[in-house]
Amino acid sequence: MLGGPSSLSPNKAQLSGLQTRLLDKSGGKTSSFKKHSLAMTLHHLGVLARDFEKTRKFYCERLGFTVESRALHPHDAGTEEAVFLDQANRRLVFHFYPRSHRGRPGLGGGTHLYLLSPGEKLAKLKGKRVIQFGQEYLATVDPDGLRLLVREGSRASLLGLAVISDSHSFWEQLFHIGETREKQEGRFFMGNDGAFLECVPPAPGALPSRLGFGSIHHLALTAVESEKRGLEKPTCFGVSRYFYSPCGLLYEIVDSSTSERLR
Repeated sequence: MLGGPSSLSPNKAQLSGLQTRLLDKSGGKTSSFKKHSLAMTLHHLGVLARDFEKTRKFYCERLGFTVESRALHPHDAGTEEAVFLDQANRRLVFHFYPRSHRGRPGLGGGTHLYLLSPGEKLAKLKGKRVIQFGQEYLATVDPDGLRLLVREGSRASLLGLAVISDSHSFWEQLFHIGETREKQEGRFFMGNDGAFLECVPPAPGALPSRLGFGSIHHLALTAVESEKRGLEKPTCFGVSRYFYSPCGLLYEIVDSSTSERLR
């Protein structure tokens, strides 16, 4: 999970500088990527939001997630953080900034999430039925306007995310495409449980994404082993290292084997 300097307050200036500040802590340079020794699997997604209770009601009562933890962020004074756990042991980690501006999709930013939800809950959601990857989804939005594509499943689950990116070769290398992962219809599969990242081609002249409520802040992956590069910070999940993908998406490698000794 993201950890920012404790001197920051949760305002617009903070949001616009989150990624820059992370890089400044590591010398102002984006760490180069080296192929990881084991294939990556999806651990969590970091999402920016405004109100805990509205977010909880939507994701827990309407979709079937549970609140795993809720606390002030240990590295970001005044910012509340909540971890929502799905039934496949994947997480949505929300950082709440009540006074932030709205996020803007763009190059390197996430455009929408893919979720599963039990049929009895999905039937009560409002949205438009769409066909994606040969399957029917319900297109809807969360309380902060983040787009969601939800289809029926036996349990609530985070399936993946869509990112505006033309960095296909990077994702192929990161997810070991051709060795242990597959690529189908622009989707790069993470792990053996169906989680995926979809690359959406950028439009000509596409602007970079802007962080704000309703935006995806980072993608977090985990493996038993990870290269010791990038900005390293302790989190409740273990020791995390942060990198930038070529398209500008911040991603995190969680070394969950360290989580017990950090408690």
